[in-house]
Amino acid sequence: MNDDGTIRKGAVEPEHDSDFVLQMYQTMCRVQEMDKVFYDAQRQGRISFYMQNGGEEGAQVGSAAALQFKDPVYAQYRELGVLMWRGMSLQNFADQCFSNEDEPAKGRQMPVHYGSAAHNIMTISSPLATQLPQAAGTAYAYKLDKSGRCVICYFGEGAASEGDFHAALNFASTLGGPCVFFCRNNGFAISTSVTDQYAGDGIAARGVAYGIHTIRVDGGDVFAVYEATKKAREIAVNENKAVLIEAMAYREGHHSTSDDSTRYRESTEIQDWRARANPIVRLRKYITSKGWWDEEKDAELLKSLRKDGTWRDMLLPPLPPFAPPATFTRSPLLRVPLAHHPLRLQCCSACPPLRRSPSQMSSICSLTCTTTRTCRGTWLSRSSSWRSTWPSTPHTMYMLTIRTCSCLKIQAMPFVD
Repeated sequence: MNDDGTIRKGAVEPEHDSDFVLQMYQTMCRVQEMDKVFYDAQRQGRISFYMQNGGEEGAQVGSAAALQFKDPVYAQYRELGVLMWRGMSLQNFADQCFSNEDEPAKGRQMPVHYGSAAHNIMTISSPLATQLPQAAGTAYAYKLDKSGRCVICYFGEGAASEGDFHAALNFASTLGGPCVFFCRNNGFAISTSVTDQYAGDGIAARGVAYGIHTIRVDGGDVFAVYEATKKAREIAVNENKAVLIEAMAYREGHHSTSDDSTRYRESTEIQDWRARANPIVRLRKYITSKGWWDEEKDAELLKSLRKDGTWRDMLLPPLPPFAPPATFTRSPLLRVPLAHHPLRLQCCSACPPLRRSPSQMSSICSLTCTTTRTCRGTWLSRSSSWRSTWPSTPHTMYMLTIRTCSCLKIQAMPFVD
């Protein structure tokens, strides 16, 4: 598909029905809208970290749509569209990014490290490229048990500079197994451009060097990515061999909320790519030319994605002015919403209470239980505040993070003299 949404000369137009293509488009738009909301949430101090997906929605959704649900996904951190296509909800993503008790890991992972056994999605790890040898091993197991499943492993071109990349491709090449290695070559490894990463012909040449079937595809063309992934899966399952896909894309946003990409590339470059080759814009032009979409439907879709109720319950649930007393007797990290009133922190009834206001929570403090004297609990002062915009909570809220050892009880409640 060309940048204007027309089918390229000599290419075969996909035979997808309108419902399937519109589902692709709507998922890509949902990724874009979630990026906007959660990026703003990080800037407001509600979450500590976030990574956007702009410019790579086509590679994500196109590849996910070509897989079967039974195929396990090893993601890196910029595959939001893959997880959405698999069925993870907006609430699932919010639970993870806010590290609340409804998140499977109970807040033990940093934001954007999604995972779901119910959706066959392996939990994301922070260390770069560790998922590649894991995927190669899983594929070898599927080769032995003849399950008909195929592993897909996502990574960026920057991760291809890690040793794990080479170890994984060598394992996959020599041992075999149905695995699709999907490289998102978006032009940058954080601030390092591809011109400074390698002098060869991208990542595809490395697959050929390891004797692996290799496909290079336009990562902004959702249809091309779909066909490439579908063919790669077919080869992987039928021949018990690995396939490498290099999807050429462009990272429109910053690497993460900790990055400012305008320091190493011109803002005009970003704007040009966003206006000319954005995968959502390209697909919108295609479905409009087919008569499946128009400006009115697009406006209605965006309006539905921006409804207050869609995001309010995830970002700031309505809370009373005084939070109810909370008692913690387990070790996981817990985050408790509290009002701006003074608090009492107490190990047990035999211990003197420690009075603190949220504004004083600026250092790590510890409490030693006077009853057992062998237990020490620690509460982290990492409190963040914001002025609520919701009518139901017109007061400043704070987030108190508490960590305790397994046998120490800490109570947090409004302090009463």
